This record gives sequence, structure tokens and C-alpha cells, in this order.
Amino acid sequence: MRRAADGTAYALHGRADAPLVVLIHGLGLTHEVWDQMVPALAPQFCVLTYDILGHGQTPTHPKPDLSALAAQLARLMAELGYTQAALV
Repeated sequence: MRRAADGTAYALHGRADAPLVVLIHGLGLTHEVWDQMVPALAPQFCVLTYDILGHGQTPTHPKPDLSALAAQLARLMAELGYTQAALV
């Protein structure tokens, strides 16, 4: 796992030149829930997995509501140079 500037733990898989697919895990889980799906997507896409706020290796947020979770993903995508993605 890599770390974004805000502490978000993330991993990129697959083709850097392909469209981005972001796999977002549910509450109480971590990025690892997608481990079996990544190999199927990686040959055709750039796949981003990450730990949402307060989960796995990512620190918590003072107010981890949906707005904070959306802002986290927006910051991460901007830091990685992506402006659009398919979200799963």
C-alpha cells in the first residue's frame, strides 16, 4: 500500500494508460475485500483500491460522514492525476 498526502492508504493495479476503475469497500471492511476482483479487472483497466477514512491503514476523520468520504476520494484522484473514473 502507498500513502497519499492526507494519509489515505491506496494501491493502483493494472494498466496506467487505461480508464480508471475505483473499488470502494463498505463500512467495517478494508480494500482487501476486492483482492479477488482486482486480477479480473487489471488487464483492461487501471484499478484503484483504498481504505476509506477510519478503516484499514487510513486514519480516521473528525467527522467521517458521506461528504468527508467523497472529499477523500476527490483528493486522492486529484493527487494521482485522474479527473474521472468508474466507481464500484
